[in-house]
Amino acid sequence: MGVLESVDGQTRHVLLPTTTVGRSPKSDLRLTDGDVSTHQAELKWTGDHWQLRDAGSKNGTMVDGRVLREGDVASLSAGAMVVFATEQAWTLVDAGPPGFPMAMPLAGGGPIQAVNGVLSLPPGGPEEVRITRDGAHFLAQSGDGPARVDDGEIVVAAGRSYRIRLR
Repeated sequence: MGVLESVDGQTRHVLLPTTTVGRSPKSDLRLTDGDVSTHQAELKWTGDHWQLRDAGSKNGTMVDGRVLREGDVASLSAGAMVVFATEQAWTLVDAGPPGFPMAMPLAGGGPIQAVNGVLSLPPGGPEEVRITRDGAHFLAQSGDGPARVDDGEIVVAAGRSYRIRLR
């Protein structure tokens, strides 16, 4: 799974298939530094690698020392150094594809990835919901029995709500 880590090692962020970066509360990777634009950049899984696109940021985005202008795209590989604005430096520590299925906690926090194709909710506790692929579809198995789950659907486990991402 794709993972960005701040150069100080304090923060790790699991990448979604499309991850927005910026100061906006709606950004997937929210940065609070005043030099970061509201919508700074976007990281996207292309099917075989990660790409980073500057979204018209005020103070620029750099990849391995190369400045990206608005709309410029750079391919990323493991170890790539990304700088958002002036001081938000990150390293792509895992360049693998996003893992599916995954769950996004609606109360905040990073995505929860499937392990060996199985997504167990809640994470770290007694499993209440198990999501797996069944042919062309995904099924959520719970005490109520199996039910088809679609991309973007909300699932509740242990009183917590999660948005399910399947692609």
